[in-house]
Amino acid sequence: MALDATVGGANSNCYPTLEYANLFFENFLLPNAWDDAVPDDQERALMTATQWLEEYDYVGRAATLTQALKWPRFGIDDELILGLYDETEMPVPLLNATCEMAYYLLSLGAVGGAAALATGVGPVSSLKIGNSVEVKYTQQSSTTTAVTAPTTDASGLPIHVARLLRGLRLPVVIA
Repeated sequence: MALDATVGGANSNCYPTLEYANLFFENFLLPNAWDDAVPDDQERALMTATQWLEEYDYVGRAATLTQALKWPRFGIDDELILGLYDETEMPVPLLNATCEMAYYLLSLGAVGGAAALATGVGPVSSLKIGNSVEVKYTQQSSTTTAVTAPTTDASGLPIHVARLLRGLRLPVVIA
């Protein structure tokens, strides 16, 4: 499936374009999972990130009845969202959050994916391709006593992505 970032489009499947994401990531200092990914994987990461962000509730209401995605939106009583965004544009924080989420997803794949998070297996520590293929993973210790800051908010979004969506997303209610 091809990436379609048409604002308010009936077949849209992504908030930012690939071109927008590439410009966004030009500002990153270090080589990263985005640079290492081929354009097809970059597009799939952006579409997956968009679908992930589609699971959340946002202020206002959809701008049209025919748009495929939750954005663009109108505010309450047809006021502009935060006085800034109308039905012809996507909020820059939403575009940036989608790029960050795509990067997060690509990074998970680079270190073993969701299975690594669930099993405690870390990144590949060595790889041997010779008489037999051998892959060794870094084992994450469950006895570590160091306290680390949470990496996701209560809704499961990476904290830096949730911060970008501040003011656009409705508060999360945990029952």
